[in-house]
Amino acid sequence: MVLIFIEISSRAHAQSTADCSVLWRDYPQFGELIGKKVRPWHLELWEFIPCPEAAKRKRVSTVENLLGRNRVKRIDAEELLRILRGKKIELNEATVQSCIGHIRTIIERMKVTDRQIRETENSIKRVVETMNSKLKTESKRQPILRYSALF
Repeated sequence: MVLIFIEISSRAHAQSTADCSVLWRDYPQFGELIGKKVRPWHLELWEFIPCPEAAKRKRVSTVENLLGRNRVKRIDAEELLRILRGKKIELNEATVQSCIGHIRTIIERMKVTDRQIRETENSIKRVVETMNSKLKTESKRQPILRYSALF
């Protein structure tokens, strides 16, 4: 299972790097906001605000709810909207919709990968807990394995 976790994690990292370059190209304001590491709340934010025009239509209170739900404290809603409403690239509507569609497929792939990583981590934790409980009952000693020690 650890090998599966490592494989999924490395694939996710490579995929995330490639996908971020597309995101920075198509929506540079969003790229400026998220930096190099994509977190699950970024995916939810992008679905909520897929282009600069959408950012102009969103209220601060609505974005605050999203940030609060995801426990984001490093940026506030006003700053986030200021960044996303920044100077946009002038494109025709068909190109904008094409970019949104392309990024939507990227977001879906990222969600699947995130889910796979969480499921694999949970499987590893269950195996370690099972091994520890068997060791504890058989030897009457403290468990010797910890999930964190595996990584």
